[in-house]
Amino acid sequence: DTAGNMAISAPVRIRIANRRVADYRFNGASGRDIVDASGLGNHGMMTTAGVVRDIDAQRGNVLQFSGSGGMVSVPDNDSLDLQTNMTFQAWVKPWSLFGWRTVMLKEGGNTAAFALYANDLGPWPAGYLNIDSDERAVRWLRLMPLGEWTHLAMTYDGATMRLFINGEENESRPQTGAVMVTSVQLSIGGNTMWGQWFRGQMDDVRIYDAAVGEAQIKADMAGVEPE
Repeated sequence: DTAGNMAISAPVRIRIANRRVADYRFNGASGRDIVDASGLGNHGMMTTAGVVRDIDAQRGNVLQFSGSGGMVSVPDNDSLDLQTNMTFQAWVKPWSLFGWRTVMLKEGGNTAAFALYANDLGPWPAGYLNIDSDERAVRWLRLMPLGEWTHLAMTYDGATMRLFINGEENESRPQTGAVMVTSVQLSIGGNTMWGQWFRGQMDDVRIYDAAVGEAQIKADMAGVEPE
């Protein structure tokens, strides 16, 4: 104060807007370790079979999934327990779209907190949230092209679920409520609960703890880093 007395103030928690909580570029040349570029330490590990590093002529370093048992496992972390604000996105190049094809999924033993699929039983690209013990989905009602890169993104802001295809909002649905919290791993390219394996290539898998807008999604697609 003005008299020179000092007091200890309560700590203030500052939240960075549009924070990436997981950011996988797959830039490593070798090894099973998958580095998280978000700075939060959500590093992953490739399975010993079914997924390998590859170089794509268009995107450079990518992961290639066989469609039978290959995935990346990321240990559970509080930063991945997203409830009312979130974005999931990835570049995917599917070689097969028969059945469920996992892009990413937060496991929960016998259910999932959230999931992004290149294909569900629709069969469509889809995003899922588990709210009030019920699966809520938003789908793009058409098949993705095989052998071509497509950017998928789903956002949720506590009021609306939105699905973006190549940076454009294609589908949405009103939705409220908090997404369930689990203490199990984040899985990329497959999952251990139901064996829903992606077959093809994948790049730039990202998760935000905010529902980012179209401009940010397009910036991510273009490789523009936030200032």
